[in-house]
Amino acid sequence: MAISSLRGAFTERNFRLYTVGFLLSWLTFFLQFMAVNWLAWNLTHAFGVPAQFGLLPRVVTTANLPTAIAIASAYRTLAMLMGPALAGVMLARFHVSTAFFVNVAGYAIYVAMLLRMRLPPAPACSRADAPCTATSWRG
Repeated sequence: MAISSLRGAFTERNFRLYTVGFLLSWLTFFLQFMAVNWLAWNLTHAFGVPAQFGLLPRVVTTANLPTAIAIASAYRTLAMLMGPALAGVMLARFHVSTAFFVNVAGYAIYVAMLLRMRLPPAPACSRADAPCTATSWRG
């Protein structure tokens, strides 16, 4: 289709109005879509990431803590890179609900692994008025 054949539709006022409104409605829809997803992602990670990384001092000894943080950061980054690609394959082959089921299954496995862990007792605080943190544990 040549560009000149597209001009004919744009000579009509109603089509120009329709096109501008249609384009703006889709642009603003995807703007909102991305903003909502960004907000949801940030809110989720604002609590989830500190909780996950905050558990590390109780999972490994102090000597292994830097390595454990590096490994946890690496597989988190790997998941952020691979997740969208796997989602694309999954959405191309299965129904969208499969993605939600797989997500729930992934979290169920994560919780099951957490429940199987044998953690040391929570650290005792040295002073009653001081906050008790995981960094006070020296394993």
